[in-house]
Amino acid sequence: MSDSTRRAGDEMGKMGGKLDAIRDAAGGILGVFGGLAAAITAAGGAAIVSAAKYEQTEMAFTTLLGSGQKAQSFLKDLANFAANTPFDLTGLQSSSQQLLAFGFQAKDVIPIMTSVGDSISALGGGEEEISRVVAALGKGFCLV
Repeated sequence: MSDSTRRAGDEMGKMGGKLDAIRDAAGGILGVFGGLAAAITAAGGAAIVSAAKYEQTEMAFTTLLGSGQKAQSFLKDLANFAANTPFDLTGLQSSSQQLLAFGFQAKDVIPIMTSVGDSISALGGGEEEISRVVAALGKGFCLV
């Protein structure tokens, strides 16, 4: 084999190695973009589910309070209340819905939830205990 043929073969081999490196780098970049696309899709799906749940919650409070404006105001107050407690907003919304359904006035719900939450926290309880106390309060309120 001639010297020039050997050098051409060596150059082709080097070029093949460089092409392999480019292919590997491109595959890594595509993998990152694929993962990013999957994360964005998952986040978008979660946002849609969250928005749908909020809409359902707002509709429920609109029914309980008689107007969308009252519901929005109440939910805003409840979110502010939740931000200052160890309890999550979803649990507080559920307990508040129960109290309203039992006939408690909207203006009394957050003060009641404050008392219940403080008592439950002092005893080391959580969302499940709050739900039980709210159910008991509702049953007692309905008997009066």
